[in-house]
Order: sequence, then structure tokens, then C-alpha cells
Amino acid sequence: MRKITFWLLCAVVFSVPWEESVTLFNVASITHVLGILAVAMGGLATVTSGRFRRPGVVLSFALAFTLMSMLSLVWSVSPDTSGRVVTYGQLLALVWLVSEFASTPERQQLLMMAYCLGAFVSIADLIRNFISGEQYENLRFSGGALNPNDLGLTLSIAIPMAWQLFLTRKGIVRFIAAVYVPLALVAILLTASRSALPAAVAALIIIPLTLARQSGRSMVSTTALLVGAIVLASVLVPEYSWDRIATFRQEALRGTLSGRTEIWRAGLQVFQQRPVLGVGAGGFESAVEPLLGRQYAHNLFIAILVEQGVVGLTVFGALIGACAWRVYRLPNFDRKLWAVVAMTWLVGAMSNGWQYRKTTWLLAGLIAANPVLAAIRRRAVNRDEAIVSMPVLPSERTGPMPFIPVTQSESSGRSSSC
Repeated sequence: MRKITFWLLCAVVFSVPWEESVTLFNVASITHVLGILAVAMGGLATVTSGRFRRPGVVLSFALAFTLMSMLSLVWSVSPDTSGRVVTYGQLLALVWLVSEFASTPERQQLLMMAYCLGAFVSIADLIRNFISGEQYENLRFSGGALNPNDLGLTLSIAIPMAWQLFLTRKGIVRFIAAVYVPLALVAILLTASRSALPAAVAALIIIPLTLARQSGRSMVSTTALLVGAIVLASVLVPEYSWDRIATFRQEALRGTLSGRTEIWRAGLQVFQQRPVLGVGAGGFESAVEPLLGRQYAHNLFIAILVEQGVVGLTVFGALIGACAWRVYRLPNFDRKLWAVVAMTWLVGAMSNGWQYRKTTWLLAGLIAANPVLAAIRRRAVNRDEAIVSMPVLPSERTGPMPFIPVTQSESSGRSSSC
């Protein structure tokens, strides 16, 4: 039953990058339906088997943040709060599922593979839209029913995962991971997303960080991948996409980041009115409506600060800190992988309100369930048990001490040390 739960979890992760493109019965996304099945099966498997991992610090802070979101129903100024609370409850269940059922290296890699395969679905949809000329807006393309900014960040986060699979796996998995990297870069350029561009650059840092680990054959493959990405980008990406991306520096230094700075300023004005507990989870758009009209936050931290105040941001910051601490304790290679994934997410979250996106909470679950730390803890416990089970030395036995003759030199040495 636990295996069934895990494969349902793989299906959930696979659907995350394109969840908004498929709705069942015009009611719920396919990810939502699969998630309900996975949680139900996971709960049943846990009860029947009696196996339940002790909640770690990451899951505990995720629970605290979710409970605070529920409490915000009391003081919320927005009717959207109830929907956001339900979303946070589902995301908490996702963190629990991953931390409970993906605690081995093989299962973690399977989940990463599932996410990359799901990203391929959105890439294929984007390429189809590009070939048919179906634009998302203003000569920009997207796929998976995501807006270009969200799609760009979704694809960027999968780049370090694919690179890890490329370095550690063989056969078809290695080939798929190798193909993903250049295709994802071309797709990100086709979105012409200036907010996804720095996230993609952050994701690519994983390549130079792991060069020392690669063999000569892998170095040749890496060079071929990068050259292939450059060739594909130069051939497929149209000039107008390059023109929009080229305005990134000007927009960042002297512009409004496509109106984001005005939204953030309005959000901070609202925050000053309710600085402690905020306006309620999911209430950002309603709160800034009198100032700018309904606007998306475009910044995870400002969104949480406005919606759940200093208290909520502190709890969410503790969640991020717990994840960072676990990443810091990982061995070198795993630490590089998850540090780059976290940095990619962080860069993207600065211009996208991803506090309620499934990818954010999926990453928290993967870090919480990291099997390397679990193995380290098991070795420590085994070592302690081995020490406890060692034979008792004569000096540690109860009863009279046996007579041990002391030489003159030993006696004088002891006297001088007293």
C-alpha cells in the first residue's frame, strides 16, 4: 500500500508543471484529484502499517504556517481567504506525503525525474504554441496553461535536478536529463520572461560547481550540451524575444520592473495599517485594490507580509531557515544540488508570488525527507548503541577495586599532576 501511495505521489509531482492545463469535470485540476487520492491512500497505509515518521522541524513549521493561515479567517478583510486556507492545507499534505514516502535516494530521484518529465509536457505545449503562432501576450509564448513568468521559473528549478540525474544515472534516464537542459533553456528564452532569466542563470551555476566531479567523458558531454543549447537558442528563439530579454538591465535599474515596484509600494502601505497579523491569507489583491486595483503581488515575501503580517513572515522565514539548515548539513555534492535549487527558487520568488505554488512546498518536502541526513542519524544512533553495548571496564564495575601495583615513577607523576 505504501508503494501505491508513492506511485500516486509520483503522478502528483509529474502533473505539477502542467496542472492548470487539465481540469476534470470543470471542477478541479488533475493534480488536485491525484493529490486527494494520494493523501487518502497514504493515510490508510500509515494507519494499517503503524509506520509513521516523527515530524521534523520543516514539517512542523509548515504546519504552524498553515494553522496561522486558518486563524486569519477571524480577522481577514478578503473573501478569498477561505480558498487560500484550503490551498495551504493541501500543500501541507504534499509536504507530509513527500517527507513520509520519499525518504530513500531512489525515491527522491524518481520524484525529481517525475518533475522533469512534467516539465517536458509544458515545454512541448510551449513549442506547439510557438510553431502555431499562438501567443500568450505581446509576442510571448507559454505552455501548460501557465503564464510565461511562472513557466520560466518552473523550468528553471528543474535544471539542477536534471543535471544531478545526468551525473548520477545511466541509460535512458541520463539521456532524458541531458536533453532537458538545452530544451528548457530554449523554452525559457521563448517565454521572454525577464523575471525567469536570473533564475535560469542561478540554476546553471550547478554546472561549474560540479565540474570537479565529472570524468573526461562527462566533460565532453557537458560541452556538447552547452553548445547544443547555444545552437538551438540562436536558431529557434526569434529576434523579438531577444529584444525583450535585452531590456532586463534597463528595467531593473531605471524602470518599474513591469509595474512591480508600484505594486510593492502599495503593498507596503497596506502593511503599515496591519503590521502584526496582516489582512488575512489570500487577501493581497483585495487589500491593494483601493490603491491600484486588483493586482498580483509579484513577490513572495511582500505578499506574506501583507497577508499575514510580521508574525506570518517570521513563521515562513523559520520554515526557510529550517530548510537551509538541513541543506547546510548535507554532504558536499548533495549540498551543492539543493543549495542551487533553493537559490533558483529564491531568485524567482522575489518577483513571483510563489508562497502557494505546489513547487515551493514540494521542494520543502524533498529537503525535509532527504535520505542522506536520515542515514547520518542512523549511523550516529548505531554508534551510540555500540558504545553502550561495549564490555564494562574493570574500573567501571561495582565492588572492591582489584589491587594494581604502582611503580615509583607513576606515583611521582601522579603527585606532580595533582
